[in-house]
Amino acid sequence: MEIGHPSVHEVWRLALPATTKLANTQGDLNRPVSWAHRMSSQVPAFGTLEQDEIVLLSVNAIPLVDDRLTLAKIIEGLAERNIAALSVVGKVSQQAQSAANKRHLCLLVLPENTDLRDVERDIVRLIVEREAQLDRRGRQIYRQLAQFSIENHGLQAIAEALRKIANKSIVIQNEHLVIQAQALTETCPFSPDKLDTLLANKTTLDRWVFRHPLDSKAPPGTRFDLPTKGWAQCITAIVIEEHLAGYLSILGPKDNLDDLDRLATERGSLVCAVELAKQRAVVAVEHQLRGSFLDMLLTAGPREEPALNRRAAEMGYTLNRQHTVLLFALNQNVSHTWSVLASEFRASLLNTGIQVFLCTYEEKLAALCSTEDEDTLKALIRYAQITHERVTALIPHTHVAIGIGKQGAGLSGLRRSFAQAREALTLAQTLFKSDKVLTFGDLGLYHLLQRLQSCEELLQFHSQTLAPLVAYDVDHDAQLVLSLEAFFHYHGNVSQTAEALHLHRNSLLYRIERINEITGMDLNDADDRFALQLALKLHPFLTATCV
Repeated sequence: MEIGHPSVHEVWRLALPATTKLANTQGDLNRPVSWAHRMSSQVPAFGTLEQDEIVLLSVNAIPLVDDRLTLAKIIEGLAERNIAALSVVGKVSQQAQSAANKRHLCLLVLPENTDLRDVERDIVRLIVEREAQLDRRGRQIYRQLAQFSIENHGLQAIAEALRKIANKSIVIQNEHLVIQAQALTETCPFSPDKLDTLLANKTTLDRWVFRHPLDSKAPPGTRFDLPTKGWAQCITAIVIEEHLAGYLSILGPKDNLDDLDRLATERGSLVCAVELAKQRAVVAVEHQLRGSFLDMLLTAGPREEPALNRRAAEMGYTLNRQHTVLLFALNQNVSHTWSVLASEFRASLLNTGIQVFLCTYEEKLAALCSTEDEDTLKALIRYAQITHERVTALIPHTHVAIGIGKQGAGLSGLRRSFAQAREALTLAQTLFKSDKVLTFGDLGLYHLLQRLQSCEELLQFHSQTLAPLVAYDVDHDAQLVLSLEAFFHYHGNVSQTAEALHLHRNSLLYRIERINEITGMDLNDADDRFALQLALKLHPFLTATCV
């Protein structure tokens, strides 16, 4: 192949009209194209043809040259002259397709009313000034896709448009590789479920993307081979304000991914960045407005209740029903992480019949959910667990604490459920290091201890029981408190406790003896044992208060 000469495939993608179709299956798409030659309506129809030229003709013009000619016969004759491909306007017969397949000649069908002079000029221009033509096609793609964003058609419309441009499958993911939109071709061998797994190799992508500057105007792109033999992924990062916001991928046979695919992902990612930034800004404003409304729900007087009911109905939520409130807290206050949390929880409730009102409130994500019966409440708790697992898997080093209140009817029940969810969330953050789903009904003794944590008598009780042991651990770098917790966890079973702590039985017995000496209590005495257990339950609250 001569240097600089585009292949038939590149000519098809970069110079021919966007809806041009390949009529046969056995043509050589990798063959170089040296020039373009348009058929004349007079004899000789083709004049001097050089090797590797692409020929353009109209099927309706063939009888003007010779009424005995057919497209199939022309293909056989042109193949003898070693052309690269044939582009036609008009109906292509089965005989013509068979003739093209027999000669391994690509037969490209142009849209009706195509002006062959324009096509000839575009092909020649591509050959002469390939980079400039690529740039022009890139700008054309950008304008076409940007229109969908301007008209608020969303990411799915952008993906569908890209599929038509590239004639390949399109996938748009966020920065955590959650698929936001996809448009798959009929020949794509991957189901949507399989794509979730296939395109979830975050380690490989992170290793690649972190080696490149995140430039919003020139986002990095590359190509990866997929595990499925013969398939590859052309991928470009979506960058918003120099931060990674996602990825745009074109999937196709590895031999058919070309410069247009690279251009399409590059220009497409720019449009996706605009669309994602717009969506996130809208969601942020909406959540803030909803947060202000939630504040009104929690603080308004009885006279304002009718107006609140009307406003809630306008926002898609019914107040006159049973509610359960969930409060979510994250260990990192990053906007896109909150966005992932909200989208994952909302996605978990799709098709469940549970109505949800989501908003940000006091640096938390609040969810008011309709729960008409106990079964719905149990399902809601399960969906919260699923969301917790999903988000912590998607975003490493992220801890999600979730507090869930009890069911309550009407506005008063909603307020009560909110207060309960807040208490459960506080305990989840205090006792479980912000990585727990905790319902108010599960609090038990912790509910009482939280309310008593500032009681002077309780503080004195802690200082007389567990505090000496805590101080000893700090001074001597010991683990007596941990050993005591394990001892109670295994109900005083020395063998099981020693095994759990990876200690010899005699070593554990020595630690128990030291605990008795330091605290002045006896673990064999039921009252002393209860006092130490209660002090252990109280300890996290006092630690949190000190911090």
